[in-house]
Amino acid sequence: MTTAKEITKSIRCRFGRPNHILAANVYLTGSPWESDLINITPAHYYTEFEIKISRADFNADFRKRAFSTTKHDLLQNKINPAQRDWGFTNNYPRPKQFYFVVLEGVCEAKDVPKHCGLIIFRQDRFRPYRPGLALEIVTQAPRLKDPTKLKLKHIHNLAVKLGSRIG
Repeated sequence: MTTAKEITKSIRCRFGRPNHILAANVYLTGSPWESDLINITPAHYYTEFEIKISRADFNADFRKRAFSTTKHDLLQNKINPAQRDWGFTNNYPRPKQFYFVVLEGVCEAKDVPKHCGLIIFRQDRFRPYRPGLALEIVTQAPRLKDPTKLKLKHIHNLAVKLGSRIG
């Protein structure tokens, strides 16, 4: 049985770069949603990877709400103007790209919204010494409109959270 840990390791090997920050299972400052894995570039933009092990888990992602806004409405910039005016969504960080990373057979490209990319984890290709080979990019994630450029305080806050996990 494939675990999210093996998938995370594969993503780190495939997309990680020496000057990028990769962080698993974190809340970015201002976000009501946990990110399974984020990849922050030197330009301070980030890509989010949402790992899904089952179809039920995949479907549940579209029901996540905060202040009557779903995560995917925010990613598509479909926000009620009243919510924007009252400041409910102004501080939510938005990734530059968003990927679903799923086990083979969980979903197909037609099930994934146009604002998301799809990566399939093929368990038969997983090798502990080269885990990145198990990933197949089915749909390239488009660049999202108005991505958040993380400020130094966001990155520092993230480093403090990651540092507290040591030990």
